[in-house]
Amino acid sequence: MPTLNSLEERNLIAQAAKDMKDLYSACLSEEEELETKFSERKVEILGNLIFGPLFDPDPRLDLPASDTDSRELKIERAIWYGLKYQDLLKLLRGCKDNQARLLILARWLKQEGVCKPPDFLSKRTLSRFMRLARQTRLKEDVSFTDIKHSLLVSIWLPYFNRLMEDCRRFQRLRRQRQILEEIYDTQAVQEVMVRNRRSAIPVVCAWLEHRGKGEAPALMNAYSRHSRAVQKSHS
Repeated sequence: MPTLNSLEERNLIAQAAKDMKDLYSACLSEEEELETKFSERKVEILGNLIFGPLFDPDPRLDLPASDTDSRELKIERAIWYGLKYQDLLKLLRGCKDNQARLLILARWLKQEGVCKPPDFLSKRTLSRFMRLARQTRLKEDVSFTDIKHSLLVSIWLPYFNRLMEDCRRFQRLRRQRQILEEIYDTQAVQEVMVRNRRSAIPVVCAWLEHRGKGEAPALMNAYSRHSRAVQKSHS
């Protein structure tokens, strides 16, 4: 990042702080909904085993767009979207039957925030996929607590991915840590700066432990078990 004058730096910080305050609030709302409505949403949550993301997330390019994004990042994001569309067509053309196509489309529509599987699939097709999800949960020995903890980690990944990206973007600024603490949760910044991890997942787990949401190793293991079960259900 090029050297910034004081006015540019203040404007950059102000815009980033607004964006991250909004993102933090959105993540916190999702967390509260998960904790208060988990029991009544068990069937829907079980569906995550079969209706997981179609494409592997990219920590940089899947972040919410921001006015502070560089021109290069905007170009990379546009290319990324184009590549995902090409991959989607390739996956659909490689399907052996309509059931496989429906599963791919349902996962894609859910990942892109268009609609949930029950809004797209017929009741009969949805029931068939849910049976597969139940079989996967039992076979892989994934508990509902594992699923809940894994979803909790996933909720906060966008916030921490953005934080880690800004750590790299602001590394040439003299007040890097102070600036980050003006934009992000102070404890979150501390976890990222102290641990210096390349992946956001262990940092999120450590931060959640600090907030009393569970022990970091247990959260990590739950996330791994759930992710492994999702992968196997699509293999």
